Amino acid sequence: MSIRFFHIADLHLGLHFRNHPEAQETLAESRYQTLQKVVNLANKRKANILTIAGDLFDRTSMQVGEIQKAVQAVNQFEGNVALVLPGNHDYIMTDSSLSSLRSSAS
Repeated sequence: MSIRFFHIADLHLGLHFRNHPEAQETLAESRYQTLQKVVNLANKRKANILTIAGDLFDRTSMQVGEIQKAVQAVNQFEGNVALVLPGNHDYIMTDSSLSSLRSSAS
């Protein structure tokens, strides 16, 4: 039996793009669109495991709606398991808005 992995890292959802104020919203939204495209491609290729190896988010102070948007995209993965590993930008602490991810996974 073969196992198919689909691996990405460093999406940095929520990046502000302060150096590009004229395109901030478009650039920020394109990162969420990229996540959705990755999930769709992993499904198309019939991956068993989707691994997001760190820095899914750009900071620990994400808005709940931003987190939910990412969770909804990852939940569309049709394989066996999606592994979301924390990186140095998205570690989970009790005072982090990312701590809500724990309850989303249960």
